[in-house]
Amino acid sequence: MIAIRKGLIPVLAVILFSSISLAQVPEFNVVPDGVDRDLSAYNDHEIEFSFTNLDSSREIHNVTLENTSYLSWNENRFNLNASQTRTVNASFYTENITSINDSLSSSYKYSGSDNDFSGPNISIDVSTFYRNTSVDLSTFGSNFELQFGESDTSVFRVRNTGNETAFNVSLEAEDITFDRSSGFDVPAGEDTLVQYEVSIPKPEENATAATNQTYQRTVSVSGENFNETEFSASVFVPFKQYDTDEAEREAVETLVQFCSDNPESNICSGEQIVRYKNNTETVYRTPEANVSLTEEELTSLKVLANTRSEDYRDILQRVRLQQNTFRSELNKTRSNFSENLNQVEAESEENTEMIRSLNQTIVENNERELQEARNRTFWMQLGVLILVLAVIVKLGWFVYENLDDWTDDSRWT
Repeated sequence: MIAIRKGLIPVLAVILFSSISLAQVPEFNVVPDGVDRDLSAYNDHEIEFSFTNLDSSREIHNVTLENTSYLSWNENRFNLNASQTRTVNASFYTENITSINDSLSSSYKYSGSDNDFSGPNISIDVSTFYRNTSVDLSTFGSNFELQFGESDTSVFRVRNTGNETAFNVSLEAEDITFDRSSGFDVPAGEDTLVQYEVSIPKPEENATAATNQTYQRTVSVSGENFNETEFSASVFVPFKQYDTDEAEREAVETLVQFCSDNPESNICSGEQIVRYKNNTETVYRTPEANVSLTEEELTSLKVLANTRSEDYRDILQRVRLQQNTFRSELNKTRSNFSENLNQVEAESEENTEMIRSLNQTIVENNERELQEARNRTFWMQLGVLILVLAVIVKLGWFVYENLDDWTDDSRWT
């Protein structure tokens, strides 16, 4: 029994040592242990983490960090000496607005063991947003003249005047369509041209009354990270007769309203004077009476009524012809006015060009006179210089010719 017990002692020692080793697995911590904040999308964000080996005697090897689609480490595998603290940076980036709630794992080894151990997790609780920017609009034409159902096009510019990309630009307007769909982006400092088509639909009722009016249509431009902005398109619908029945109803309503306001007028009183086709006829109203009519008399009244209806339609036709004549004259007047205005603008441009040409001529004359003055000054200075040189040369020659005589005189003296 004693021998057996002595043989068990080494085994027990190994087991005890292994248990102690397992109980003393070195660990590390990370600061911060999570990211909980709002970050702007479409921008890189550097986040700093500190990893510390909590064991004062053993090294930690192969610390491995998890990369994701939104977060990448500048080094995701490294070692930690005993009690060492190591700083590791992570880059956070997303293109879209989103919310992230995640936990990133880590693993490591240590000296004396080939096993992988789980390190502390890093929690990610981040909401992203777009940084604000600013947008303005400018249009190349926003005034139109169209009949109901007609269409015309123009162009406007969406300019990003801020420092961030304008995301998810949306276009909206009544009776207006665009050549591109909403949801596009405009980078900072750049612009996008959008063609739009405007058309006012014909009303189902009272179409004629809806003409000769100006309609305002607002184009709104909005997005994820800038204030909504807008501009107005103005559409003038000129007069047009769309419905004969409508014109007849309007004539009757006008007559009723006129007689309500002017009951003593000839057209509304008991006596009416009607002039038609060079015939003058006085019609007197008679009080109502109950009468009995034969079949022949009733037929005669119907024939008479139909005849009067034809006369009434003829009158309406002449009124419409007169209206068409008036509209033609009005359109002609507008056309003449437009031509005169264009002529005035052309003459103004011609006068401006003449003034510009005159100013150019004056400037050229001034420059020419200045150059001539400079030339005269140059030739005068050159003449003086030549004269001075001539005097100097002549004086030198005189000295040269008389030098010997002067020398002889000096010697004898």
